[in-house]
Amino acid sequence: MVIMSSEQESQFSYDELFFSRTDHRGVILSGNSVFRRVAAYEWDELIGKPHSLVRHADMPRGVFWLFWQVLHSGQPIAAYVKNRSKNGHYYWVFALATPLADGYLSVRMKPGSPVFDIVQKEYQRVLEIETRDGLSPQVSGEMVLKALARLGFSDYQSFMTKAFLAELEHRQKSLNR
Repeated sequence: MVIMSSEQESQFSYDELFFSRTDHRGVILSGNSVFRRVAAYEWDELIGKPHSLVRHADMPRGVFWLFWQVLHSGQPIAAYVKNRSKNGHYYWVFALATPLADGYLSVRMKPGSPVFDIVQKEYQRVLEIETRDGLSPQVSGEMVLKALARLGFSDYQSFMTKAFLAELEHRQKSLNR
């Protein structure tokens, strides 16, 4: 059984948005100071490195398979992602990524809506099965889609839209707006 890590959280607030820009292979080209601070890396440790540098082991590989499938099709995507900073801390983000002519742009915000609570439980369930059964990223990604269907979403686009609106609403309430 896989147990979600209980290490310390790398803090950032609801009023902070951070971004990174990558090439088509996911190699980091630039980012803002919030990304660098939360990830706890220096710029020379980030620039030119694969974005998977901050990938947390608690994330099902299938989520990234879905993420890249959508981006490579030329469409934007949003997903909840748990990352790992250089100092071993974790941080959750709601990432919105979109294709650019020379790569991708990902803007991230702090999640906290009820949708986020549901997703964390589903990720844990999928990760346990993925690890136990040695699933490929594609099969794991298909499991994620089946989980979303079970939760009442007709497709990833409908889930993404609901999650984005829920996170925006939660962010506004958290900022007393």
